[in-house]
Amino acid sequence: MKNNALWLGLVLAAAILFSGEAQARDFNAGPIWSNSDAKRKCPRVCAAHRYKWNGQWRTTIRGKMSVCGCR
Repeated sequence: MKNNALWLGLVLAAAILFSGEAQARDFNAGPIWSNSDAKRKCPRVCAAHRYKWNGQWRTTIRGKMSVCGCR
């Protein structure tokens, strides 16, 4: 019974690891000033790396650099 639980845990961990979300990456986008600015910049930034924008972004250096979340 314990072996079955261990095996199930390993299978679930592998499924999570190799799911689409596990493939998410952040790419530098220069400064992003607002959500509407991100909607203009992030799809292009992600596409340049053969990814699609996942709708997420964040500032990494205030006034200088932001990243776009891509999957």
